[in-house]
Amino acid sequence: MRKLAIFLPNWIGDAVMATPAIRALRRHYPQTRILAVSRAYVADTLAASPWIDGVIHFEKKRFFRTLHQLQRERVDAAVLFPNSLRSALLAKLAGCRTVVGFARYGRDALLTHRVYPRRDSLGGYKPVPMVDDYNRIVERLGVPDPG
Repeated sequence: MRKLAIFLPNWIGDAVMATPAIRALRRHYPQTRILAVSRAYVADTLAASPWIDGVIHFEKKRFFRTLHQLQRERVDAAVLFPNSLRSALLAKLAGCRTVVGFARYGRDALLTHRVYPRRDSLGGYKPVPMVDDYNRIVERLGVPDPG
């Protein structure tokens, strides 16, 4: 994999909870160019981290601008931390051959590697810490458990 886009969560606290998964991606793919796709105020949270090589700012009203930036970068794979249909559609339209994220909200067909929410014995959603969910997403790319 030459280039990887990580779609960061839309909230600063959630982005912080994603850092073990992001760190594990960098460790597992040291030669890969890793781009963070996020809102500007979230990107600033990780701006000084050694795990991200570049940032593509993404705002709802700038969908096509973000799409063109991803297409220019020729990103191979995308990790989707947000559960939005928009992020999955953007990754797929950008030409990402591998798209991993939670299979929710009608975006199953846009994902190549699906992660399903955990369920309790009655079939309902089981509450799980976001850190664990983010780790499960990157594990689908072969990354060892970030812990």
